[in-house]
Amino acid sequence: MATPGQKVEPSPAKTGRRRRLRTQHTKLGHNIAERSIASCLPRLTANDYKIIIRPKCGLALTKIPNTRLSEAVRMVALIPWIKGQEKEVFNVNDKQGTLIFSTPDIDTVWKVTRIKSIKIEGKSYDVMAYLAPHEDSGRGVVRGINPRLSVEELTEAFDNSRNPPILRVRKLGNSSSAVIIFKNETVPRWMYCYGVPLKCVLYKKRYEVCYRCGQLGHRSDVCISDHVRCRGCGMTAPPEPKCKLCGKGHLTAYRKCKEAFRTSYTIKKRQLEAWR
Repeated sequence: MATPGQKVEPSPAKTGRRRRLRTQHTKLGHNIAERSIASCLPRLTANDYKIIIRPKCGLALTKIPNTRLSEAVRMVALIPWIKGQEKEVFNVNDKQGTLIFSTPDIDTVWKVTRIKSIKIEGKSYDVMAYLAPHEDSGRGVVRGINPRLSVEELTEAFDNSRNPPILRVRKLGNSSSAVIIFKNETVPRWMYCYGVPLKCVLYKKRYEVCYRCGQLGHRSDVCISDHVRCRGCGMTAPPEPKCKLCGKGHLTAYRKCKEAFRTSYTIKKRQLEAWR
């Protein structure tokens, strides 16, 4: 019997049971997360450019025919469909609420990435289009940049002889951080911006979670659900939060949750090379 003030250690049986339950919930959360990014779309040509078109809000992709969406994108980008010269492939990822435009032509890439809105049935919808990085392209995050700098200014600042070749720079909102997409898969430890060395860490892609409906697989800016639910448990009035990925007492995909990050292609490749 423990005396007052004495710390009671849990029995080995209880500790083992808790560890097994935590492992089971982590595996269940991992399966849920993997299903949220699983795709039934046809494979695209490996060497083609892939442009992601993300509607801002209010566009229900499941209620609009795919051919109508393709026509709207082609019309605003001034890309006519010519029989016998079908180079582009247009897919709709209704699970993530995005459109995918694949093409081998770099001129078509510039036309599509400049799209700001599309018009369907006389109504205009704001969209954001960007070129998706190739799987072999390394991605790193740098912190300490001036938030007032534009993407063009940052691209020019990082594109110098001290740094490895880069493809694109993407700002993370209005913060002092930015994602740099490199031409090769190697991510350096330091990047020079206007002669100032900034630490560069490997980019970790998170599982997409909606802060509106609480579902995994899409973000809140493309959510069309009218039901606002807790992203921790899926209830409208939750008593306590519970993460769907790890089972702990915090919101799903909390920023400090270790299970919220997807293992990138670069990390998988490095792990495979280390095991050989």
